[in-house]
Amino acid sequence: MILSTAVLFLSACQEAGPVKVRGQEEAKSQSSYLSEEAREIGCAILVDYMSSRFQETDKPLFLTDGAYRSTFDEVTGTAAFLAQIEKPGEDTNVTPEHIEKAQALNKLGDLSPTKECPALKALKAENSHKPDDDEDYPPLTDDNLFFLYDTYSVQVPLVDLAKGEAVFETSYVCGPECANGAVVTYRRADDGNWSPAETMPTWIS
Repeated sequence: MILSTAVLFLSACQEAGPVKVRGQEEAKSQSSYLSEEAREIGCAILVDYMSSRFQETDKPLFLTDGAYRSTFDEVTGTAAFLAQIEKPGEDTNVTPEHIEKAQALNKLGDLSPTKECPALKALKAENSHKPDDDEDYPPLTDDNLFFLYDTYSVQVPLVDLAKGEAVFETSYVCGPECANGAVVTYRRADDGNWSPAETMPTWIS
């Protein structure tokens, strides 16, 4: 369950920017990746991220409710990718910490972001396109190249409080052959603010 103070904070979040949850700047010691504290920050990050997507879009945008399992379903594959995120372009060894993170990320992937994060659900209700009930797929543009609205899916973030880093996967679909996926990284600054740091593509269609 999300802390009530987090719900108030997240509900007040109207536009993208650095994410700061009161008291988190002091969290320097190792905490569970699945803890309530980590979930609170993860939800604030998703609100920040999707607020930006809604503000930047020039066409209707639909945010899905479903769970988002990692592109790398096997723990070993996810762990290797997490190791690569830490040191892009370098040969990296998978450590027990990477395995632990991968297991946590796969568990988080079984969760619905909008069910886990009330403020994200509220953001969706206010901004997201609402497909017709009888739609199996978005309708196409006249040239059959794009959908009339875009679709975003996001994963509940894995938040490492000790390192001040959060990662989550996203996917974006804009047409029958127009889609991509990425891993987004947020980092905590010395003042406690969490801001987007890198976006690493994982696939493209």
